[in-house]
Amino acid sequence: MNQHVPIDPTAPLSEAVAAGKAAREAGKPNPLNMFTNTGDPIETIYQAVGAASMCWEAVEKAGVFDEKSAIKVCDNLIERLKEQGVIFP
Repeated sequence: MNQHVPIDPTAPLSEAVAAGKAAREAGKPNPLNMFTNTGDPIETIYQAVGAASMCWEAVEKAGVFDEKSAIKVCDNLIERLKEQGVIFP
């Protein structure tokens, strides 16, 4: 069961989030965001899923990466976002 965890608006921002906020206010991309140079939202989703798949404490012990399953995760996420009204270019 997924539970919604509320975000504390008084919590300090991470360095990347703070840099992103300052960049947006200046009308520029966040220089600390690892996805700043992705081409479009769809590519960004696929890159984010790939990056998240490497978030293991001991990545060398994580096993074999299943690219087909990762693509399926992305495809399902994109489909759901479209159902929720997200419009992709």
